[in-house]
Amino acid sequence: RGIGTILLKYAIDQNRDKKYKFIWSRPRNTAVEAYKKAGFKITSKIVDNTPDGKPMLYKNYYCKYKY
Repeated sequence: RGIGTILLKYAIDQNRDKKYKFIWSRPRNTAVEAYKKAGFKITSKIVDNTPDGKPMLYKNYYCKYKY
């Protein structure tokens, strides 16, 4: 439990000294809570990632971690 948050925090820490302004990602709705716990901010509503006229297969968000 919580491995997703641990991995995200590790990635944040590994890139902290690289002078990046932010990290962005498009997590699925099932992973959003792990991103929030790691310090990411959700910056969009659900994004539909399927072709027109087909049911939504994946529900994603845009999110951002600002250094």
